Amino acid sequence: MVEVHNPTDREVTTTLRSPDHTPVAGGLTTIVKVPAGDSVRLWFQGKTLEPRRAGA
Repeated sequence: MVEVHNPTDREVTTTLRSPDHTPVAGGLTTIVKVPAGDSVRLWFQGKTLEPRRAGA
């Protein structure tokens, strides 16, 4: 699980990247939109990440 937090008052879009040799998520790249003042948790599903809001 990875959590991305956005303390700003605007939505943020960011790219998460994992190095190729990382054991669980090697070479993984995903784009995440985080609402203003919120957090998004990303759960590993094989070689992908499934986003969920932290409060969900």
